[in-house]
Amino acid sequence: MDVSEKLQQLNADPKKQKQIKKYLLACCQKLVKYRRSGNLEKGIMLAKQYNSGFISWKKFHDIEYVLEGEAFRIDFYTNDPYFGGLRVDLNDLADLKMVRVSKALKAKKANEYLVELTYFVNTVFSYCSHPNNSLPSDKESKFLCPLLFKRYFS
Repeated sequence: MDVSEKLQQLNADPKKQKQIKKYLLACCQKLVKYRRSGNLEKGIMLAKQYNSGFISWKKFHDIEYVLEGEAFRIDFYTNDPYFGGLRVDLNDLADLKMVRVSKALKAKKANEYLVELTYFVNTVFSYCSHPNNSLPSDKESKFLCPLLFKRYFS
């Protein structure tokens, strides 16, 4: 059984949802190096504070909205031949270069990886906001860390 399936089983128990949130945020922490804007790092910190009850949903939702916007921007502007050249964010270009070099991927595959990564982050923050929302999809499950899973659930 893979990590994704195990998470689905654990998610059926509402008492496990807080631990699932911590695990998912730890998985996001491993991805910070691929996101130069600083919003992911800030978002992880705010999500931890929100999950502990130290900040309001509004403050957490603001960063969730920013991260969702980054996912849409990368998906739309890096895949659109007309708008892509006009509105590419410099951080996004640096992120693409980082993925290409560190993962040894060609441009198109690096772009796909970064799009999937940003949607994984979006899914995690959506789950942190409302645990009834879905867990990462099968396509996003490559960002789930088995070693962290053992640390959080063994």
